[in-house]
Amino acid sequence: MTLVRRVQRCCQFDGDAALAYVLLGRAPRYTVRQHMNVAILTALMLSRMASVRAQAALAAALTMNIGMLALQEELYWTSNPLGQDQRAALRQHPDMSVLALRERGVGDPAWLEIVAQHHEALDGSGYPRGIGGVEIRREARVIVLADRYNGMVMNRAYRPGVAPDQALKVLARRDASALDPEMLAVLIKAIGVYPPGTVVALVNKEVGVVTNRLLDLKHPIVRTFFLESRWPNDKPLKRLTSRMPQFAIAKVLPRDALKSPIEPERLWPPSPFVESDDEGI
Repeated sequence: MTLVRRVQRCCQFDGDAALAYVLLGRAPRYTVRQHMNVAILTALMLSRMASVRAQAALAAALTMNIGMLALQEELYWTSNPLGQDQRAALRQHPDMSVLALRERGVGDPAWLEIVAQHHEALDGSGYPRGIGGVEIRREARVIVLADRYNGMVMNRAYRPGVAPDQALKVLARRDASALDPEMLAVLIKAIGVYPPGTVVALVNKEVGVVTNRLLDLKHPIVRTFFLESRWPNDKPLKRLTSRMPQFAIAKVLPRDALKSPIEPERLWPPSPFVESDDEGI
């Protein structure tokens, strides 16, 4: 729960930097970053919703796959079809995660139920129980969507991540029957069409990174680093993509399109944020 409160504070304090971590962050193990990404997306979505168990949902996002950590790390490295044993373990892992949490003293029924439901689908096509509709908790529906989106945009060892705007289109089109349309609308409002961390090219050929969301979901703030293949600017240039036609986003680029490493401190400057584990969040 200490980690839950820290994730909440980070998202409240600088949601743009938190979202950038989803696309640009690094961690020694895929399983660590995957859980953190889903927790960040869940926190930002839940902050726009009323009558939800936010802390239970974030705890579930951070622990939903503890019943299959070794398998999850294994699958990160391969694009081969799942074997029979792997497929069975995948379908059983929500229940295995609930069992592992209970064995470690977790008794919160909301936390456990959200973990148990985090792969169920609105149309009943999910697992492990194939429930649907209102049988699925709202918090679980949030995590289902956050997990699917994150699974698409995260780089894997064998393939690059899908561009965020394309991932949203795929979710709306291909997975429409399985996902709650209300939650998809919440996700888009929470992250924008081009979330912070997205690498883009502008109409004037400048290349940079989306740094800040605005109320206009299609026109965020971009900091540009260079003009096509030229050397980077000493200082990133701030571009308001809705202000002038030449600063409009022309296309999303692969994350390795930047010619020099991204220094997060240049784009999301550190501030005097003091960590606290107070309960009053």
